[in-house]
Parts: sequence; structure tokens; C-alpha cells
Amino acid sequence: MAEIELDGEQTIFQVSATYQRLRAALATHQVLYIELRGVHECDTAFVQLILWLQLEAERLQQQVHLRNPPRQLQELAALLGLTQAIKLPELDHA
Repeated sequence: MAEIELDGEQTIFQVSATYQRLRAALATHQVLYIELRGVHECDTAFVQLILWLQLEAERLQQQVHLRNPPRQLQELAALLGLTQAIKLPELDHA
């Protein structure tokens, strides 16, 4: 099991470094917990990265758990129709 904390901006400018970090963790751990509380900006490149992570974990029969996803990530995923694919909770419209 590994816990990975992502923070700050997670946009196209950081996605390569974040990909390397997540790929390495996936290669060495069966279960990943990704803490997203500190992410204050993200874009569709980050959504694509999270989608890749979930699909790759499924292919390898591993588990990825996203903790405290920021509202912006939830909104982007909903807009793209990927909420279930990246295993996010449904957005609360309250």
C-alpha cells in the first residue's frame, strides 16, 4: 500500500512529472491511496491522467482510491462524462 499526496496545480504543465510518480507507485504497490485535498487547480490533462491510472490499475488487478477530490476535478469529470470511469463520487449540486 502506498499513500501519495498531490497538491498545488495539476495541469498539463505538471502532468508528465505526476505521471512518472504515479506510474512508479503503481509498479511497486498493489493498492494506492491518492490524497487530492491540496490540489487547487486542475485541467483535462489531469482528468486524463486519473483515467489512465484507474484503467491501468484495473488492467493490473490493483486498486486506486482517490481521497478528497477537489470540486474542480469533480466538475471536469462530470462535464466529460467520466465521473464513474475515474471512480469519483457524484457531484453534490447543493
